[in-house]
Amino acid sequence: MVHAEFALSELGYFHGVTRSAENTRLAYEYYVGHAEWFAEEGGRRLLDLCARASRAAVRG
Repeated sequence: MVHAEFALSELGYFHGVTRSAENTRLAYEYYVGHAEWFAEEGGRRLLDLCARASRAAVRG
């Protein structure tokens, strides 16, 4: 979630402040690329690991 928030803030900065179309495009690709990664095997494994750790922490 931190990466998503950072990428969205970059999008806002490059689009709204610097008006750089190229940097806005790069920030968008960064954001989408991270989102797509979580649908791939490595991302799914990480999400599963996080879910298991969270359940274990709740159980104590």
